[in-house]
Amino acid sequence: RSGPIAGDLTVTLSNGAPGIIAISSSVLIPDGESNGTFLVSGLAVGSAGVTASASGYSATGVLVTVASSHLNLLGGSVVPFQGSNLWTVTRAGAIQDSLEVSLDVDDADILDVQSTVVIEAMATSATFYVSGRGAWVGTLTASASGYSPVQKSATVRAATFRTRALRMGLASQTV
Repeated sequence: RSGPIAGDLTVTLSNGAPGIIAISSSVLIPDGESNGTFLVSGLAVGSAGVTASASGYSATGVLVTVASSHLNLLGGSVVPFQGSNLWTVTRAGAIQDSLEVSLDVDDADILDVQSTVVIEAMATSATFYVSGRGAWVGTLTASASGYSPVQKSATVRAATFRTRALRMGLASQTV
């Protein structure tokens, strides 16, 4: 808001395409503040107009575009041998429904992962563990209905230890 910022201000939000995005019906701008924030959730690919209006102010609007759906894998590029790393699969695009993501590795002797993970409705990500089984490079693939598969490689490294040799010199001693 511009002008005086004394007093709370309730801004009414209108959604031009409820099938494309979901928003709250209003946002509160607290006393002493000049702006407020609200969440926009993409429900389907497309564009939607959002209009904000409040008593004593001119209405204003913005166009929100929900991009096509895609997956992304986030995780370490090195996985410890006989150990695990926490990875995340994220989705962009519509989030109104839960999404079952299939997880697969190119060589089960190198990497191990559960077969599926679910991204819950209205969420954008889910986590899972990737375990190292053999010292080499393996590739993980995540795929889901309506999404292009995504791949990420990881190197499984065996733990390395530094050793020191201990030398003891014995002195001759007569008793």
